[in-house]
Amino acid sequence: ATARAVACVATLFECAYDVYDSVVMARRHFVLGNLPGGLASLVLIMTHHQTSLGLVVPMNMYGYLDSPLYLRMVVNLVLAGGSFILITTYTQLLDVSTRNGMLQMRILNAVLAGITLYTRFVGYFFLARNLLAEVAGNGHDRLYMVGASALAAMSIFNLWIVIQSVSRLYKFCAASTSDFQPAAEIKLKEL
Repeated sequence: ATARAVACVATLFECAYDVYDSVVMARRHFVLGNLPGGLASLVLIMTHHQTSLGLVVPMNMYGYLDSPLYLRMVVNLVLAGGSFILITTYTQLLDVSTRNGMLQMRILNAVLAGITLYTRFVGYFFLARNLLAEVAGNGHDRLYMVGASALAAMSIFNLWIVIQSVSRLYKFCAASTSDFQPAAEIKLKEL
């Protein structure tokens, strides 16, 4: 009973975050004009968030909070998103013009690429396939159609995130500290 309640709160919290992030990203694109990647990024982000919103509520209502596959999928994707946000935010603080900063950047991007490859590729496809089979086996045809469509859209988003993570890893493993100027030198040149 406790696990079910925690799962319900976690999934609904994820939905709340997706609504919030959708508004923030739309504002960044349409009002501020500073969303990296522009409209293409906005479309991918909105596809991802709508997938979450379109699946979580029906899955909870159809009683899948007791499904180990559903719970693993939720944990898998929350871990994926949380680690991506945490690591990319922290790495923005690093001074990669120093040896220590570059080492941290490489290690963190290797960790992120590993987590991303598992949670958004290997583990994701295994869980998605088996979860759809469970839904079909339970005779929930409408939920199956919505789920198959949503998970297909999520796969496109996942591919985008995997490419970003691997590209970041390659970028910093191929770079040297001399490729980056310290922030202090940039500020002096601006004066």
